[in-house]
Amino acid sequence: MDLKAVAEARKAGKPVSVVKDSISVQSAQFPNFSNQGSIGGISLLQGNMDLLMDVPLSVTVEIGKTRRKMRDIMEFTQGTVIDLEKQAGAPVDIVVNGQLIARGDVVVIDDNFGVRITEIVGNNGFVSKE
Repeated sequence: MDLKAVAEARKAGKPVSVVKDSISVQSAQFPNFSNQGSIGGISLLQGNMDLLMDVPLSVTVEIGKTRRKMRDIMEFTQGTVIDLEKQAGAPVDIVVNGQLIARGDVVVIDDNFGVRITEIVGNNGFVSKE
């Protein structure tokens, strides 16, 4: 069935079945990444990692969390105190692009806050004390 016949059948509200007689299939060829090799003494894998080293990431330090109903949030005003689920002095969470990577203690550096990392969280969820 050619395209014109398909268009006319659809316009008339008739069911249309289109079957292509032959389909050309080719296998895909992919490079082998296990043997990267090197260029000028620099591993290609290392060269790719070097490209990523300058990518900026969002780092957030969370001192605590809480949940509130919408009506409570709508009543917030300047001076409202929000109690958090974390105790004072407890380690804070260090989150990079939404992923927990470490915990640490809040410190003061001159007039600014900082965080001293005390625990690294591995990608398996386990904590390593440094």
